[in-house]
Amino acid sequence: MYRNYAAQRGGNGETQLIERKHMDPRLIEMRRIAECFDTPQNKMKIIHVAGTNGKGSVSLKVARGLEQLGFKTGLYTSPHINTFRERLSVN
Repeated sequence: MYRNYAAQRGGNGETQLIERKHMDPRLIEMRRIAECFDTPQNKMKIIHVAGTNGKGSVSLKVARGLEQLGFKTGLYTSPHINTFRERLSVN
């Protein structure tokens, strides 16, 4: 069974995980569905970039850096940076 954790900064300044008591019922159902497919998301190496500003440029720099290290990368950006055709790229 999955547990739901949230990050919380402690009194000493260190980040610690705390277990949440309640979970969104929709999330529980999605996890049950994922278990029917042997939880494929746990087998993927994914970097998810989120935030207000700079996601596109940070994602592009991370993808290019990983490519230089020999990794095969897939990148999806939305909205596109320059042209619509660049939203999805592989290496």
